[in-house]
Amino acid sequence: MIRSAKFYLRTSFNFFVLRFHSVLFRLKGLLSGYYIGPGLVLYARGNIDIGASVVIHSRASISVVENATLRIGAHSRIGSDAVISCASQVTLGDEVLVAARCYIADYSHEYRNPNLAVLRQGRSVPEPVFIGSGTWLGINVCVLPGVTLGKNCVVAAGSVVTKSFPDHSVIGGVPARLLKSLAPDTGNEAR
Repeated sequence: MIRSAKFYLRTSFNFFVLRFHSVLFRLKGLLSGYYIGPGLVLYARGNIDIGASVVIHSRASISVVENATLRIGAHSRIGSDAVISCASQVTLGDEVLVAARCYIADYSHEYRNPNLAVLRQGRSVPEPVFIGSGTWLGINVCVLPGVTLGKNCVVAAGSVVTKSFPDHSVIGGVPARLLKSLAPDTGNEAR
């Protein structure tokens, strides 16, 4: 009985600390020129660098462990219920559009020991994630460790991105594959 009371108190305290950090983070955002919607769940032991005019919509979840760095470029938008989990480095360029319920992480859970619960095996070795400026992640997209997306990419809704793609790629599927490449505007066309 005493053990469960200690667990309850520790869990309640941790919840209070997370909520308090979230409120401070939202206040800092107001003072720094970015907006954080209500219900943010924030676990931030590492560095978070957010550019000007960033909007993080309601109920997003951001986790940055100690010695890790999350960078969100200026004018980016993070949709509601999105999850960004960082154990090493996650970078979103400027004007990145992340739709609702997207998942971006630079690590996964270890699962190689069949005799041990996944929960007890810890996390995998982190691999940095980079999402280039101007890229759009459709609703429910999952970006896995080690992925680099170039500038101005489009990722179809529900895709699971397991490998890197160059600038101007349109990708989709599970796992995501190249659907087509968009030629960049050379500026020579008459308008």
